[in-house]
Amino acid sequence: MFSENYWAHFAPSGKTPWDFILNAGYKFTFAGENLAKNFTSSDAVVKAWMASPTHRDNLLNPKYQDIGIAVAEGNLNGQKTILVVQEFGTASNIAAKPSMEVQGRQITVPEEDLTNKPTLALTVTETRPNTNVLINPYAVSKVAGLSVIFLIAILLTVDVWVLKRRGVFRFTSHNIAHMALLSLAAGSLFMASPGAIL
Repeated sequence: MFSENYWAHFAPSGKTPWDFILNAGYKFTFAGENLAKNFTSSDAVVKAWMASPTHRDNLLNPKYQDIGIAVAEGNLNGQKTILVVQEFGTASNIAAKPSMEVQGRQITVPEEDLTNKPTLALTVTETRPNTNVLINPYAVSKVAGLSVIFLIAILLTVDVWVLKRRGVFRFTSHNIAHMALLSLAAGSLFMASPGAIL
């Protein structure tokens, strides 16, 4: 996706997700794909996929027996991006029909008593690295953007106030239009979310 500069299930060159799966040597009966980009945590990706009916269907589909996940960081449309690709599949294990008869003799394998075999007890403990992020880069950029917008809005308000006190009327002053544009930018920044799924 980074090499062809796109984020979609189908490449501009015509490649499909199934081409990638087949080129990896995986012959499948069933296959599916989930995509995500620019999420700050794996929990957020899974929550977004579970909230989407089609992505949830892929995650919970009993037809899929295998899964492949890739997480890559690169440059997409001139912007630093993190992509998550999740491929689902069920391998086609259809054996070829023998082309000739094989002759042989039948042998009997003695049964083994498995009740007196020693068992091995294994304890597995899960260790997770501390995933608490000290500084969320998305939140920092959002706060910085809103701060700049707020500063410009204050400057425009002071400009209107000073001009009104002095009795100056300017034809070139479009403060209402500027304030409307700043409000739109602030609203967009406020409503924006860090990740997207496809």
